[in-house]
Amino acid sequence: MNLAEVEESLFHSLNSNSSLRIINLLNKTKKEKAEAVETAFWNFLRGEDSVIILSVATSSKLFQFILKHVPKLFFVEKRVVDDNGKRKDVIALLFTHEPLSI
Repeated sequence: MNLAEVEESLFHSLNSNSSLRIINLLNKTKKEKAEAVETAFWNFLRGEDSVIILSVATSSKLFQFILKHVPKLFFVEKRVVDDNGKRKDVIALLFTHEPLSI
């Protein structure tokens, strides 16, 4: 499964409008991942919806933040091929107020 298929599946599963942002954090540094997840959380509290695609292999500190603050998690069952051709286990962090049809 490629990244575009994952993004399309998430977009359609959320019955979302065009304002939903899907943020790809595959192949980013620990610092970039932590900043993006924290920003998405604060934006969610302000009413903005977004979805973050993140590798399961992440720092334990970030994973603790995710478990405490992310409203909904979705584990992508098949491995996802990133832009570099590497296969990764992926989760989607759903910072959304919309109902899910996944």
